[in-house]
Amino acid sequence: MKTRTEGQRRKPTDPDTIRRYRLRQAAVTVAVVLGLLVTGGMITGAVAIGSLQSQQRVSRHQAAVQRHQAAVLRRTVAVLEQTVRRQHRAILANCGLNHDLGVAQLPPTAPMPSKFAVSIISDTRQAWHRLGCPGTLAPASRELLRLQHLYGIKPG
Repeated sequence: MKTRTEGQRRKPTDPDTIRRYRLRQAAVTVAVVLGLLVTGGMITGAVAIGSLQSQQRVSRHQAAVQRHQAAVLRRTVAVLEQTVRRQHRAILANCGLNHDLGVAQLPPTAPMPSKFAVSIISDTRQAWHRLGCPGTLAPASRELLRLQHLYGIKPG
């Protein structure tokens, strides 16, 4: 038989006391569970608020990066447009030169013009066509075509 030591309480035997004891235990359990739920909810809320703030920070950073990229893109487009305009003016200047040389008459030399002279006229005619120059270029003369064939130069 077990003996009771000091500090140990005797188990109640009265039904009302047992019922009150169980209700008190249930109330303590409910209080602990509610405390844990509230604490967990506060932690979850704090994490959610922290997460939302992090997302907002990332969104602000992404917006700043996108603004910077847009500014760089605008500057790049402006530089490219300026470069294209400059190149277009240079091409048009070459078109004028190529047109003038392409319609030049071969000098009448005895016995015939040099391969160099025929090559210059033929190459400038080809350059005029390849650059897509505006206007029209008179057709090559029969004499130029004959000399191009004779010297093995592609017609321009």
